[in-house]
Amino acid sequence: MDSTFISNLKSAPNGLLSKVLLVGIFVNAWYFYYLTFNSSKSTGISFKYGDSFSEAPGAEISVSNFRDFVRPLDRDNSSAIFNTINDALKQRNSDIHSVGVSFIPAVIPQGTLLYHAGVSEIPDSFEWVAFDYEFSLNFGTRRQSRGRASGNRNSNGHGPGGGPGGGPGGAKPGGGPGGGPGGAKPGAVKRAETEEEKKDQNKRFSQTASLLTFQATRDLNKVIIFDGGSAAKSTSGEIDTQQLWSNVIAKQSGDTTNDTEYHMPERLYASRICEWGKPLGLDGFIRVELAFEMVICDFSRGLELVSNTTILSNSDFVGLPPAVSLTKENGWPIGDDGKIIEDQLTDEQKKVLDQEDVYDKYLGELGAGGTYDHSKAGQFRDEGERRARIDFRYMITGINRTWLNPNPNARRLISDTVPFSLHEEIVEDLKQVLSSDTGFDWRQSTDWQNVARDIIGKFTPMLLSVHDTLKSGTGTAAERARKASLYYTNFVRRFQDTDQSFEKSKEFAVYQYATPMVPLRTDSDFLIWSAFVNVMTDVIDVIFGAEKSLQSVINASLEGSTPADIDNVVNDVIASIHELIVNLKWVELSYRCAENCGYDGFCYTPSWGPSAFGWMNPNVKNNPETGLRWDDSINRYVVDEKQQCVNLDTILNFKRQA
Repeated sequence: MDSTFISNLKSAPNGLLSKVLLVGIFVNAWYFYYLTFNSSKSTGISFKYGDSFSEAPGAEISVSNFRDFVRPLDRDNSSAIFNTINDALKQRNSDIHSVGVSFIPAVIPQGTLLYHAGVSEIPDSFEWVAFDYEFSLNFGTRRQSRGRASGNRNSNGHGPGGGPGGGPGGAKPGGGPGGGPGGAKPGAVKRAETEEEKKDQNKRFSQTASLLTFQATRDLNKVIIFDGGSAAKSTSGEIDTQQLWSNVIAKQSGDTTNDTEYHMPERLYASRICEWGKPLGLDGFIRVELAFEMVICDFSRGLELVSNTTILSNSDFVGLPPAVSLTKENGWPIGDDGKIIEDQLTDEQKKVLDQEDVYDKYLGELGAGGTYDHSKAGQFRDEGERRARIDFRYMITGINRTWLNPNPNARRLISDTVPFSLHEEIVEDLKQVLSSDTGFDWRQSTDWQNVARDIIGKFTPMLLSVHDTLKSGTGTAAERARKASLYYTNFVRRFQDTDQSFEKSKEFAVYQYATPMVPLRTDSDFLIWSAFVNVMTDVIDVIFGAEKSLQSVINASLEGSTPADIDNVVNDVIASIHELIVNLKWVELSYRCAENCGYDGFCYTPSWGPSAFGWMNPNVKNNPETGLRWDDSINRYVVDEKQQCVNLDTILNFKRQA
C-alpha cells in the first residue's frame, strides 16, 4: 500500500515531485561542497605545489582507485618529501640531512616544560628556550679557567672565541644560542665578533645564572619547525628558511637593516619573524642545535614561570675557594701576551699556581661531565622530540615548487636559481596557514612520521639483509640466493594471492604501507601521501622483483642444476637494491655505529656549531672533525656514515688535549 506521501508524488509529478528533486539536488551539491572545501575553511589556504590537482580533498580512497589521486611527483622529490617527514624533530636525522627547505606546523601541548638560563627576569621580548634543561644549563653557565690555564685561554667547553650567547643560555647582541649564521647571501662571511661583544659575553657568563622553568598554560598551537640543522652556524644553507622568511618580511616592511652588520644575525631573523607573526598569533619556532630549542615570541602568552633556580658554579657547588686573581697589579709576572712568565715566578707563586691547576683540572672534568650530560640528552632525541606534535596538513615546503639539488646537504632555497617571487609565495602560504583562529591540531592530521617509521622499520633490515647476503661471497650463488630468500619470502607470500595477478599483489602492498590514517583534506596531505605511494612503489618493485628473479634459480638449484646466468641474476638484484638505497637516502639505511655503545655511551652524530668536540663548521676544512668527513663534490663537511661510539671518557680525553 502506498503511503500518503508517495500518493501525493504520483498525483502531482510536476509539483511536489519536482520540488523534492530540486531539494535533493541542492542537498547533494551542498554535501559535495562540504567534503571538498569545509576542512580548509579554517585557514582558507589553497596550496599550489607544482602541477594543479583537481581531485576533491576528502574523497574516498581505496585499494582499487588510489592511483587516481596521486599527484605528479618525480622520484627525487618523492624521496625528499618522505625524508622531510621522517627526519622532522629527530636530532640525528636533522644533522645528517642538514639543509632543510620546509616549514612544518607544530603544537606544544599544554603542560609542557621549557627551560631558559640567564638572568633571573622573565624575558620581555622574544628569546630562546630549550626542551631539555641540560641544554639550558650547559649553555647558560660556563666556568672561568683558573691557574695557568686562565692566562692561556678562556675555557668554555663549546668552541673558539667564548661560550654560546643567547638561546637557552641567555641573550647577547646579534647571537642566538651558540651564535648564528653568517651573511646576507650564500657565501657571505659573518662579521667578526667585536671586543665589546666579547666583553659583554664574558661579563654575562661571569655572573650567577638563573635557570627559569616555564610551563605551557595552553596548547601553543601556532609553532613552526625549521627542518634540517636549522641552528647551524654556517653559510651552507642550514639557516636559509629563517633568512628567506626574514628577507621577505624586510622587503615588505621596508626594513633596510643589513644582516651582515650582525656578528650572528639569527636574532635579527627572529625579531622580524616574531614581529611579523604577532597579529597572527605566532607562538614561536623550533630549531635543532645540540638538542631542540624554541624561540618564544611572547612569554606573556601561554606560559607561566613555575621555577626560578639560582645556579651555582661548579666551583661554588663543590666548595672550592675563590680563584686567585692572576694580575700584574697583584704581583704576578704576566707578559704582554697575557701569559704567565714561568721563570719569573717565586717559589710561593709556583706553589699557589700548582694548587690552582689542580682545581682547574677538576673543574674541567666537571665541565666535561656537563657536556656529556647535555650530549646524552640530545642523543635521546635522535628518535624524535615527542614533546612537540606535528600537524602535517599545513606543511609548507620548497620541494616540488622549483628544482632543488637532490643532495640534502647541497640544496639551497636562497640561490640564484630560486626566484625571490617563490620566497614571497612561501611566506604568503605561511601567512595563510597561521591565519586560522583555531591554530594547528595534530589530532586532525595523519601521523605521517609514524607511517614512515613503520615503513623504515620493516624494509631497512630486509633490504640490507638481502643485499649483504647476496654480496657476501659466502657459499655458492645459489646458496646465497636461498639464504636471501629467507628475508623476503614471508613478506611477498603475505600479498601474493592465488586469485589475483602479480601486479595487483604489488599494488595492495603499496596501499597497505602508504594508507593515511584520516581522510586526506589539504593539498599538503595529498603531496605527502603521493610521495609515500611513490617511495613504496619503488620499494615493492625491487623486493617483488628480487623474489621473482631469485626464485627461478633457487628452484633450479633444488633440482640439482645451476643456471648458466645465475651470477648475472644475483648481481642484477644486488644492483637494483643498491640503486634503491641510494635513491631513498634514508638515514637508517646508511648511518650507524659498528658496535654496541654500552649503557654509558651513545652513537655520536655531530651537531653543527657547538658540540661535545669543539665548534663544528661545515664550511671550514681542518676544523674539529670528530664524526665528520669532507665531501669534495659539495665542498663541505658531512656526517660520516661510519659513526663512532662516544662516552664520558671520550669527552674527557678530548678536553684534556684541547
